[in-house]
Amino acid sequence: MAILLALVTIAASAGEDPTLSSIKIKCQKFQTLTAAFSQAKVLLSGKEITSGGKLYFSAPDRMSMIYDNPEGDLFIIDGANLYMSKGKSAHLYDTGKNALMGSLRATLLHCIRGEVAELAAENDADIKVESLRGTVRVTITARKKVAKGYSSIILDYDASSATLTRMELVEPNGIRNIYEMSSFGVNTSVDASVYSYPKK
Repeated sequence: MAILLALVTIAASAGEDPTLSSIKIKCQKFQTLTAAFSQAKVLLSGKEITSGGKLYFSAPDRMSMIYDNPEGDLFIIDGANLYMSKGKSAHLYDTGKNALMGSLRATLLHCIRGEVAELAAENDADIKVESLRGTVRVTITARKKVAKGYSSIILDYDASSATLTRMELVEPNGIRNIYEMSSFGVNTSVDASVYSYPKK
């Protein structure tokens, strides 16, 4: 069990917290990231829907999640565009015109880029920082009840590398979406094809 070394609660506006600043500075050095990921959607009944695949990120605003379970599913952020395909269903969004998808895009990119204070400020949320053995855990909690998006976000960053190893997104209804990343590649070559999707 990880030993709690420090616990600091700060307001969303306190962007100069040294721990958060250190994470952001390290993340700004990531031109590319690759990782294996597992995903679990935990329903209120306790049932888990699991999936997984490979994650890619190219600074500043390209990200893809290519699933091998279920094979063929895609989630791609390419600049302002967000593409999702699940089974036979596929959607392409202009996040500048779709507020919900725009918020999802911003949330994911902020998390990978270590922009915790910015994410909290945009969502009127507070931040709690816990320094654990080898991990910095950041909990972002909405100050007011929200109808859409996420009521809280829990992020685990590797204390040394600042890679995002775990992300938990809690919906207003209590459903939890948990992503765990491993086997990182940092600043390695990433083929542009991983961000390809059908253009409409």
